[in-house]
Amino acid sequence: MSSMVDPSSMFTYVFIPSDQNKPITSNQATKAGGLQDDEMIKKAKAYFTSAPVSTSPENDAALAASIRAEAIKAGASASQLQNVNDAALLALHNSTTCEITCLTLPVPGNKKTGVSMYTDDKGRGKNLPVNRRATELAKTCGNPDADIRGDAFVSRYIDDEEG
Repeated sequence: MSSMVDPSSMFTYVFIPSDQNKPITSNQATKAGGLQDDEMIKKAKAYFTSAPVSTSPENDAALAASIRAEAIKAGASASQLQNVNDAALLALHNSTTCEITCLTLPVPGNKKTGVSMYTDDKGRGKNLPVNRRATELAKTCGNPDADIRGDAFVSRYIDDEEG
């Protein structure tokens, strides 16, 4: 009996490191969970949460200050942010999820095929480096203001599930 996986039960996704000296790699994941329980998104979230965020109380304070500054730039109230202690702010900051950037919408004209980019939703707050390759890809796909921070995953999918 063979332990080979049926190729039709798998899909390919791409990993684009922010370090341009590292190669872009192609990886596989199972389609078993569908769009609702996507294995690639699980892998991306685990990857983004595994990155160390802080190493000392001084770094914690600097990171909290950076998070507050970014939030104020994005329109948050400075007075409200001062009422949130550093530990609570860092706990929220460390609860990483994926930011999803649509590169191609799944519509009937493209047989409901979409392409999305998945990045660390706190990449800017963590002061991650600009990912030039992923940023250029997003801009080329019609996102002129793209500024992708940190590593990125890109996946093509068929959205033919009724929702």
